[in-house]
Formats: sequence, C-alpha cells, structure tokens
Amino acid sequence: ADRSEFLKAVDDHWLEAFDMASRIFPGAELPANPEALLNAAQKDVGSAWPLRAGPAVRTEGSLVCLDAYAATQQFQTTLEFPDDTGDVANARGAHFEAGVQMVIDETKWCPREELRKFVGREIRFQGTTLTDLDALGELEGSLLIASCKSKIYSAQYDAGEYSVVRNQASAVEKAVDEWHRLVDFLRAHLLGDNYDFQRFGRILGVVVVPRVV
Repeated sequence: ADRSEFLKAVDDHWLEAFDMASRIFPGAELPANPEALLNAAQKDVGSAWPLRAGPAVRTEGSLVCLDAYAATQQFQTTLEFPDDTGDVANARGAHFEAGVQMVIDETKWCPREELRKFVGREIRFQGTTLTDLDALGELEGSLLIASCKSKIYSAQYDAGEYSVVRNQASAVEKAVDEWHRLVDFLRAHLLGDNYDFQRFGRILGVVVVPRVV
C-alpha cells in the first residue's frame, strides 16, 4: 500500500482499535498515533536463535508492505506466558487442568458424577493434606489420577538453552517420583478423611504436561 493511503486507512479506525487494545491489554504502552504504530512495527528485526519472526511492516520508498504472518508470530511471542508464580501461573495451571479433564471426559475414562466431585478437591488422611486432584478418570474398576504440570514451551526452551531444558526435565522427573509415592500411598490407604476409593481395584497415576519435555 502507499504510505499515505495506509496511514489514512489506519487513522479511520484508530480510536476503535486503540480502545479495544487498551481494554484487552490494560497498562500496556501503546503507540500514540498511526505514524508511531508504523514506526514501532518496523523495529523488531526478529531473531534466528531463538527463532522469532522479523518486522511486521517493511517499507520501500513510499510503499508499505504488511506481513500478516510475521505480525501473527510476533503477537504469539509477545503473549508468551511468563515462567513465574502468582496469579498468572495459577490461572495458567487451572486452565491446563480443566483442559486435561476435558480430554479425559471425551474418552471411555470419563468419570461418573460420584467421582467427578473430587476433581480439584484436596484429599486428607488423618488430618494431613495429601494432594489436590487435578483430573480424574475411571474405567472398569480402575481409578486414574492425573497430576497436571503446565510447563511452558518458551523461546529459550525452543532454542535449547541448557539450564531451561535441564530445569524442566528435572521438574518433571521430580513430579513423577512424587506422584508415584502418592499413588503407592493411596493404594495402601483407600479410605481417608474425605475420600473413599475402596471400590477401585486398581489406581493408576500419571503426570501430564502440555508437550513432551
């Protein structure tokens, strides 16, 4: 597009777009006008390691080229979840747990209502909290309990940064060991303070992550 035509087209919808972006991303520092947007969109030159798309806007003389693919990739990169604790991590974890339960519900392991009420609930034995049950399933006398770990596939992980890959691998190994110990305990103690799994002849425990670590 011609630069002046592009700026006019953007200006015609600027207030609407600015208001929408402000509501979706409260606190974000947004360009003040179409010209500032155009300049900002040309600054990110991308990266080969970790792989990140180049600028969403390229110019040549009075012409402006809009790269929709690069814009989409940059948008996804910008919205990458931070690998931290707190409200954001809790929201991400809860969403992943709900997703795992949804997948189980679409299979023959879909739990009956009697068991479903335990999803997300903490279970206790002799006054001690054992764990909260992220996702559950049952089939022909077998109980499936899933521990959901919403590990982030970050740009650093994608690039193979040693410490990031090692930390994720170690975290998953630790989670598997801890979950095996918990499952062994539940097999030996089918009746607790607020749970009764005596009707199940077998208990299976799995740790679920969004993708292979």
